[in-house]
Amino acid sequence: MQSIPKKFVRKFGDELSTAATLRVPNGRVWQVGLTKDGRSMWFNDGWNEFLMYHSISASYFLVFGYEENSNFHVFIFDKSVCEITYPSNGEKVENAKQKSVV
Repeated sequence: MQSIPKKFVRKFGDELSTAATLRVPNGRVWQVGLTKDGRSMWFNDGWNEFLMYHSISASYFLVFGYEENSNFHVFIFDKSVCEITYPSNGEKVENAKQKSVV
């Protein structure tokens, strides 16, 4: 599980559903569960699979852009703080306006 910053939850928590869509730059889309308990919220179901598929380990840096309706764009940086370029999966990537960065 990965907690979501409380400041983000205060601002956008009411519009988040029980599932989130994570899109990485190569167009790959992941569905992960969202759990809310009071003022705390975190990614759960599917989060570990997302981490394993992208070989994310300690010291990696993820930047989340919130696009609305529980949709996030995720940029993944390795230990050298270089963005990782994953192979394209052939899906069309939609350009979405970012509302906020987590």
